[in-house]
Amino acid sequence: MARKKRVWYPGATYHVMSRGNRRGAIFKETLDYIEFLELIRLMMERYPFRIHSICLMTNHFHMALETAGTELWRIMQKVLSIYAESFNHRYAHTAAIKSGGYTIAVLGNGPDICYPKEHRPLYERIAQEGCILSEYPPGREPQKYAFPNRNRVIAALSDELHVTECGKRSGTESTIKACRKWGRAVIQKEIQKDFTPN
Repeated sequence: MARKKRVWYPGATYHVMSRGNRRGAIFKETLDYIEFLELIRLMMERYPFRIHSICLMTNHFHMALETAGTELWRIMQKVLSIYAESFNHRYAHTAAIKSGGYTIAVLGNGPDICYPKEHRPLYERIAQEGCILSEYPPGREPQKYAFPNRNRVIAALSDELHVTECGKRSGTESTIKACRKWGRAVIQKEIQKDFTPN
């Protein structure tokens, strides 16, 4: 059942809390905390808002956030979806490498560009022990339209897609559509959402 829509007006201040799925960790290393705070900073440039206080813990966070001209759900949807995608990609690749497996990073930009730049150590390790794959030429910067195209390549390389989360108009949704188009199995696990926009 969807959460009741919050009353919103410019200058409204909210206590925001989000927890990892099944109470799992959302911050595993120092880099995760840094990346999350950098993402908050970037979102403040895009959707002006103020943070009065913030507390980041291993499996959840709290923020006192004051909005300006953008509703809270829109801000948090962006923050959580971008961070979750980055976190999931990073640790899926890391787990494969640590267990002696093989991993392929499919990029939405040129193969010589590491995006986001904070992933440089992982990018270099995948290049040495796995494969960096891109349909774009070297030097091509990341563009919004390129990521659904990247998801199409991921679907083409997959035998099965296991889905644990899927938001509307998300990268996961475009990957599911590509898998179904090409007859790949789509297996839906228990789907949980920490933040449901209304």
